[in-house]
Amino acid sequence: MPAPDTLERFVAMVESNAHAEAVEAFYTANASMCENQGEPRVGRDVLAANERRVLAKAQRIASECVRPLFVDGDHVVIRWRFRFEWLDGSVTRIEELAYQRWEGERIAEETFFYDPAQLERRERAAGPGMTPIRIDRLDHLVLTVRDVDATCAFYERVLGMTPVTFSGGRRGLSFGRQKINLHRAGHEFEPKAGRATPGSGDFCLIAAVPLEAVISRLHACGVELLQGPVAKTGALGAMQSVYFRDPDDNLVEVSVYDTA
Repeated sequence: MPAPDTLERFVAMVESNAHAEAVEAFYTANASMCENQGEPRVGRDVLAANERRVLAKAQRIASECVRPLFVDGDHVVIRWRFRFEWLDGSVTRIEELAYQRWEGERIAEETFFYDPAQLERRERAAGPGMTPIRIDRLDHLVLTVRDVDATCAFYERVLGMTPVTFSGGRRGLSFGRQKINLHRAGHEFEPKAGRATPGSGDFCLIAAVPLEAVISRLHACGVELLQGPVAKTGALGAMQSVYFRDPDDNLVEVSVYDTA
């Protein structure tokens, strides 16, 4: 049975379009893969080579996991959406279900179920200068704070973020696939927000642990809960949230998606 963290790392690698690398990292040596119960391809090297062959025909790919993931012991079902922009400029969109059997932390068997008619429906990509924009995810946000050291200490101690220093001595907080960049009030980096003010932040973070563990950690760190747990609706559906403030009075929401 795969650990939740293993599944999240697998999904993240596929969504970053590292399809062949995901096969090499998460499949058994003798793994098999088939489509609509057709003839299976067998062997991790064969599967990775096939992924690279398909990717070589595309100039751009977008991969999206439609949550939630369905896990029953060693069996996992994932709903995927893919958009392939081929070298000739045409576009194919495919939505499918991946039915996987795991052996420990690796996939041993996988079957994809989809409507084959999707392979025949090709649209033309937008013409020069008219390429549609598709935003993938938030990379980072910026907080203007009174004391960068105090902010780093708070988020590291309370939420387990990692303080980082990058180009030009700039500082931030890393977590998951995102980060928060920090500007000291009155010494902001350009360009900056029109009204860069401490305490104006209001954002939601998704926890990788149960909400009870989040609440216990907040209590242990002496952080006052403003509200929660309360039912909310996030970008992917229903979730439970708690609210508190950081040292600059920014409103921080930490949430966990409902699993049912």
